[in-house]
Amino acid sequence: MDKRLVRETAVFALVGGLFFLPAFASAEPAVCSILSPVQVSSIIGAHVGSGVAITRSDPAAPGAIGHACAYLGESRSVVLGLYRGSSAQLARIKQINEHGGSVTAMHGDTLVSVLVTDTNSGARTPDRPASKKLLAAALSKL
Repeated sequence: MDKRLVRETAVFALVGGLFFLPAFASAEPAVCSILSPVQVSSIIGAHVGSGVAITRSDPAAPGAIGHACAYLGESRSVVLGLYRGSSAQLARIKQINEHGGSVTAMHGDTLVSVLVTDTNSGARTPDRPASKKLLAAALSKL
């Protein structure tokens, strides 16, 4: 199977599982420029590749838009998301993301969400301490 197809499928599976919604690739690079792959790798203690930008719309919060960046590695994966919408929309997205294992924080009118997962066992196990460290690093760059 083509490596690009495998990578894109993995990104959509990771992000789709996190947000429970369909996704499409985006040309919006801003979220992927918040933290470099080197910074992400250093914080989580495992190598990850370049981020892949994803733009999301959420049927559970119509009108809200999210931009996420997925970083994939052999033993860990990361999704960093930024969301804008009404207070009610952001509260719903926060609830969905936290239920999936993400850590979240508000930065102005933007919801910031981070999920670091350990993939060594074959399952996606959330790593909350690493997610909190990465969230703090992302917030310091915004």
